[in-house]
Amino acid sequence: IVENLIQALAWNYVSDVMVRLHRMGYRTLNCPYDALLILIPRDGHEQEHLQRCKDEMIKPPPWLPNLPLGCDGELKERYG
Repeated sequence: IVENLIQALAWNYVSDVMVRLHRMGYRTLNCPYDALLILIPRDGHEQEHLQRCKDEMIKPPPWLPNLPLGCDGELKERYG
């Protein structure tokens, strides 16, 4: 029960991040478990786009404002 509850909370959080990123103009390509695959434009500012996405991923949710979150991210041509 606890595991399912944690997974449900994680999904709620990740889906909130997807909505925020969509409003910022980013497109989610896939959402495997607790990760997001985001389409980032090739405009010479790829690292800035990546950092913006990572910053959104580590914002704590309003329902748990002191939650410490971390995030890894990298730029790739293909998922793998």
